[in-house]
Amino acid sequence: MVSPDGRQLTVVVQDLALENDILRPVARTVPATASFRIEWNGKKAQKRRGRGLKVAPTDPAAFLGRFRKAKATGIFSGAFEGFSFESDVTPPAKSRFAIVGTERNGVFLSSPEVRCGSCGSLRRPSRDADPR
Repeated sequence: MVSPDGRQLTVVVQDLALENDILRPVARTVPATASFRIEWNGKKAQKRRGRGLKVAPTDPAAFLGRFRKAKATGIFSGAFEGFSFESDVTPPAKSRFAIVGTERNGVFLSSPEVRCGSCGSLRRPSRDADPR
């Protein structure tokens, strides 16, 4: 879920089915689950990055984005074959570095129209402008 102002992002995954490789005493794969909740909270002003279509598609700057520094926190848990683990929820794990923002690249960079993630409207970006 993204806040209307784009400063906060929350990702919640509950009981994601996985396979866990156990190597000892005999190598085998067993079913497992993982759950997590990660929250990013943007703190600073957004900065525009990328050069869009002004550079070759193979150039690392061939994208357009707006990013802001953020703080991220998360809680995690998992289980397999009677074994389980979970992170301490008080306080949740904290990031040393995080960013939150939007980015357009690949086929979306030259797309004739872009849907705004905040308001849902369709926009026709110029060839070198950020769509929002």
